[in-house]
Amino acid sequence: MLSGKNIKVALSINGRALARAGDVILVAGEPMKFKDPIWRNYVAAYNGKSGGSLLALSVADGKQIAGYKLPSAPVWDSIAIARGRLYISLIDGTIQCMGQ
Repeated sequence: MLSGKNIKVALSINGRALARAGDVILVAGEPMKFKDPIWRNYVAAYNGKSGGSLLALSVADGKQIAGYKLPSAPVWDSIAIARGRLYISLIDGTIQCMGQ
């Protein structure tokens, strides 16, 4: 429930990590929309071979504010936010830091 109302948003990724920072919801995961939707593409994505994505969504209406490519899929529940920075652990063993 966001801002007192139910909002449903169809995402192009499989959300593995989620956090809220003010009026923004951050969702990270592996891609789930493919030009060729064969099972091999989904298996590769779940195994982290298709990279990852980080989406910033508006709390008010669920619309996408920004999107970022990640070099690898995120680890489950791996977003942390502190002092104006976002930290995210990826399954390739790296930690990405975004912010000021």
